[in-house]
Amino acid sequence: HQPLHPQFAGVTPYVIALVELDEGVRVVCAGRDLDPEALELDAPMHVVAEPVNDDIGLLFARPPDN
Repeated sequence: HQPLHPQFAGVTPYVIALVELDEGVRVVCAGRDLDPEALELDAPMHVVAEPVNDDIGLLFARPPDN
């Protein structure tokens, strides 16, 4: 796997997740603290926004215990 942008060079390979929120909205986000080999369909996730800079934040899916 090759990163599409140099900023992501330290996190490849990475998980892309489609997460359905409790409100019914689905969001596509990258995974954090996830083992790609251990993922299962419909696994519970927490979605968090992490700031990239003062203007931009990205959504990340994490396991519920993190």
